[in-house]
Amino acid sequence: MSSTPQKQDRRVRRTQKAIEQAFAELMATKDINSITVSELAEKADIHRATFYSHYSDIPSLYETIQKSVVAGLETIVAPDPERGKNMNGEEVFGMMVDYVYDRKEIFKMLLTRSSTREFFEELAHLFETLYLEIFWSDVTDDITRDDLQVLAKYHVSGCIAVINDWAEKNFADSPERVIQTLAVVDSHFDKLMYRVTKSETSIFDS
Repeated sequence: MSSTPQKQDRRVRRTQKAIEQAFAELMATKDINSITVSELAEKADIHRATFYSHYSDIPSLYETIQKSVVAGLETIVAPDPERGKNMNGEEVFGMMVDYVYDRKEIFKMLLTRSSTREFFEELAHLFETLYLEIFWSDVTDDITRDDLQVLAKYHVSGCIAVINDWAEKNFADSPERVIQTLAVVDSHFDKLMYRVTKSETSIFDS
């Protein structure tokens, strides 16, 4: 009897997860250019042909992982169409931290390698776009979209720095502590945004 599509999908996901995990572990001690498909297949306990049925080469694997992670984060931080701006920030941070923690090796690879500038840029663009969508309609006439983007960059940089520091310390802090830290960063930004949306003068005025 042949496998059902659902079982086949689960098998594919398990295989891809094993490949990604093995790759992240190899990347902890090696440069991407020195990793071969043979050693990756051996570490993931798969055949070389299985690897090639999912990815064309090692760089394409890295690119796929990076895009998948960004897409996963996007589904978490994108505004809920039903709740809109009334989303609970700490709840969103909790989901985001859990997502990162469940993929510790992957995020450590993406955040702490010297070749991850593109990943940082993708994350920054994702979060900056989110903030512009959320806050632009509420700001006063005295602040420009460019000014708001500066504030978004400021906040995004702080949040990414917290996650990056967590990865660099090998996720030693508990997820709960990281969520609290992100909430503190967010609360300061909320106070700043309150001034922007309620004040009659721009905070950028001297």
